Amino acid sequence: LWEACWINSKTFDQYVDELKNKPNDTFALMSRGKAYLIAGRYKEACEDLTGLIGFRKGEKGEDEKDGEDENEEGEKEEEIINLKK
Repeated sequence: LWEACWINSKTFDQYVDELKNKPNDTFALMSRGKAYLIAGRYKEACEDLTGLIGFRKGEKGEDEKDGEDENEEGEKEEEIINLKK
């Protein structure tokens, strides 16, 4: 089962290409305040997404701001999390 969404990101495309070679892996892309799950297998993706949601809810600290992260140049940052190896 594949569900696709389009993100204008070379980083996103890189991990989708990598996933084609490692179909058991699951990646999460944190981009512009949203989380995208790039999944190879449905069961593992559901488990990882559940864990990721719980982790993200409990992770927020007092010094963290809501919304988008920006680097020094004011560009939006993307964070890749490899959930399975």
